[in-house]
Amino acid sequence: MNRKIHIVFYRQEGNLLLYTWCFDGASVNETDSFFIRFKDNPVYAEDVQIIVAALKNLGRRGAEDRYLRDEDNASALPIAASKLRLYCIKGHKYCLLLGGGGIKSSQRVQDSPDAYPHFRRMNAVEKSFRKAIAAGDLRWDGDGLIGDFILEIDV
Repeated sequence: MNRKIHIVFYRQEGNLLLYTWCFDGASVNETDSFFIRFKDNPVYAEDVQIIVAALKNLGRRGAEDRYLRDEDNASALPIAASKLRLYCIKGHKYCLLLGGGGIKSSQRVQDSPDAYPHFRRMNAVEKSFRKAIAAGDLRWDGDGLIGDFILEIDV
């Protein structure tokens, strides 16, 4: 089923511009949804702090592959041990598209019922994002993303 998503500016972390996305008509973006879900849960407090620290590190150093965990065609944070995964796409060294995430409860994400839907969606976003870049509908101009911020994903 195809669904429209909107890419929106999230915030700046050092030199890194963070974007996120939301489904058409949604009132909360995927990244805020992730943090709202886990930030006040004491079981995951340390894991949330690890992800926040990873974002701060990326803001200082740039979104280099060595600071991101490969997750099919997308990536995830953190690279350190954590019960949580926050999925993302590297758009440029200074541009990261964040998504949602969940609890990684097994060795393989496919066996983690909470994280797997977020993993699948972020990989669908990555596919549409790369097509938009290849078509010239979306591009990095040095100061941020410009172009059509509405994409369709197959989920």
